[in-house]
Amino acid sequence: MSNLTIARIPATPRYTVRDIVPSTWRLVHIGKVRETYEVDGDPDYYHMVCTDRLSAFDVVSSQPIPGKGVVLNLMSAFWFGKARNDVATHFVRVLKGDGDYHPDLAWRTSIVRRVAPVLKIEAIFRNLLTGSALIEYRKKGTVCGMRVRKGMVEGDQFTNPIYTPSTKADSGHDQNVHPSRVPGILKEMHSIPTYKGVRLSAAIRRIGLELVEGCTRYASQRGINIADTKMEFGLTPGWESTPVFGVHRHLILVDEFFTPDSSRFWPVDYQPGTSPPSYDKQFVRDFLSRLGWDRTPPMPTLPDEVVVQTISKYIEALSRLTDIELVLV
Repeated sequence: MSNLTIARIPATPRYTVRDIVPSTWRLVHIGKVRETYEVDGDPDYYHMVCTDRLSAFDVVSSQPIPGKGVVLNLMSAFWFGKARNDVATHFVRVLKGDGDYHPDLAWRTSIVRRVAPVLKIEAIFRNLLTGSALIEYRKKGTVCGMRVRKGMVEGDQFTNPIYTPSTKADSGHDQNVHPSRVPGILKEMHSIPTYKGVRLSAAIRRIGLELVEGCTRYASQRGINIADTKMEFGLTPGWESTPVFGVHRHLILVDEFFTPDSSRFWPVDYQPGTSPPSYDKQFVRDFLSRLGWDRTPPMPTLPDEVVVQTISKYIEALSRLTDIELVLV
């Protein structure tokens, strides 16, 4: 991907994704934001479409954020490219409008490797105290059941980035869990033997912390502090027969990677003790919290100004981090 790409996309979506996909694309999975399709029976690859849907507090809004899916797809593609020498990823390439499909699928769709299973664990890494970690810390002095130093305020930096996994729910709310529970969850959800689950859990932590360190350093040079982020991993074929000491080599990074949906992006000049303006969907979370919403469906209607400011923040994050200038038309 070049340093500067001008992607002109409709400012208002004219269709739902399933209205415009070719008849040869077979839907295989619907996530909160992404839809995955098998194309022409290809045994090795899928087409993953980033829709304009928005999920907040694990509830999907009925209102799209026009252009959001394109930002997510291009942002993930950028970071997957930077990480390709450090970890295997499912990303192959972005569809750029040069195929026999509806033009609105361009830029928001990527070709990805088929991965099974995708592990039912969200690997969350935190540089700064905020979000659900802050809520738990204020109540118990812990984060995911782990003791951290006393006297911290919102936005304080942890001595070192910490790994705080959560369960991955297709619907409903994810649940934070102590890292020691991950091998048991892998056994329960994927029948992965405990001795291999321990190895995989340790590898997820190690790989994630290495990625966070490098990407945080890069982002800070672009004026953005990565407060926290979520990663997802799967396993490549053959993991079942691989001895325990090599099973970690089957880990593969999937889904999205350092996007405004999966991360909190703060300005580098923020002040601890405050919740700073950010380049992510915290703007929507803050609006919903002020309403006193109980976080059960349906999500309240978002005013037009919230929708506009949200996509503006996403586009600014894309520009700051990748030099890609996205133009809505």
